[in-house]
Amino acid sequence: MFAYALFVLLVAYAHGLQVSTIEGTVEGGKASDGDYYAFYGIPYAGWTTGRSRFKAPVLPSWYPGVFPATENTVICAQPTTRGLVGSENCLTVNVFTKNVTNPKPVIVWINAEEYTNTNTEVFSYRKLVENNVVFVSMNFRLSIFGFLCLNVQEAPGNAGLKDIIQGLKWVKDNIGNFGGDPKNVILMGHASGAAMVDLITLSPQSEGLVHKAIILSGSSLAPWAVSYDPIQSAQLVGDKLGYGGKARDDLAKHLVKTDINLLNTALDDFKYFNNTPQFAPCIEDPKINPNFTVLSDAPINILRSGKYPQIPVIYGYTNREGTMRAAQADYGNWLNYMQTNFTNFLQVDMDFGKNRTAIAAAIRDHYFASKA
Repeated sequence: MFAYALFVLLVAYAHGLQVSTIEGTVEGGKASDGDYYAFYGIPYAGWTTGRSRFKAPVLPSWYPGVFPATENTVICAQPTTRGLVGSENCLTVNVFTKNVTNPKPVIVWINAEEYTNTNTEVFSYRKLVENNVVFVSMNFRLSIFGFLCLNVQEAPGNAGLKDIIQGLKWVKDNIGNFGGDPKNVILMGHASGAAMVDLITLSPQSEGLVHKAIILSGSSLAPWAVSYDPIQSAQLVGDKLGYGGKARDDLAKHLVKTDINLLNTALDDFKYFNNTPQFAPCIEDPKINPNFTVLSDAPINILRSGKYPQIPVIYGYTNREGTMRAAQADYGNWLNYMQTNFTNFLQVDMDFGKNRTAIAAAIRDHYFASKA
């Protein structure tokens, strides 16, 4: 029976490998750098354009015929020094597997830089895969597309996190056919990718989808991990695009209709000098979408409550990570900006209230009095 089922699920050819998924058959190819197979660009969710631009992902469509999963060409829309690259319709997974026989541990890799970019460099996962790990990477929405948070129907917030959760659902349903164990899924991320992993593991939405986590150089408690004033960030972009109103519903509709290149131009005009990304995960209003709320409270409150999935987690960091911004002291007017706007560099998750200016002055004098 097992041999027959395997024959149904898998057809091996000299030029590639076909695997069945819920949406249809996909065909990958032999990796160029080792003895394993690579499947690229498999859709795990539907399109995210039009009115779906900032909403939670939907299920993918069926594949007509055999889906060719051999080209690594899809990335999500993101600003770069070369301008806007990528596409809004980008919710795909890449799967790397040695074989499709014995169930193997699955690592799902979350790659992001400041919630705005992904590293577009091509990495090899050969050592992991050839040592019997199924490796999965996925695209998810970034920047304003992934983290516009207005707490309204058109833009409820955390679309990027919801993309990852939808991708994890796809993994649960399909990874067994690629030789992975759907009951042994390890979610791993670095920097803002690590913060996203941490946030997802605090959410009830991850129950049964993530069994272990590896969190590298990031945390849900980092001062930059969650946006504590997401509406202001959205309004600044709206103002740049000529929207002068304050109604969040109308602002969301305006941003939904705005051409992607105009959005990118507006985003490129903002230069942030503190340690907070312009768009980041936010605390959602559960009433907007009670069945798909990822983060309903501040991470510290969730941790204190103990009401989150209890799974094994490894946290890692490197020496002197706090100096990552040091090189920016040489850029333009960074130091001058810090001198005159020191309050912007305080921890964003701490409510100093009316004492903010006095506390900023005390911190500045303590660390930089001799430099003033």
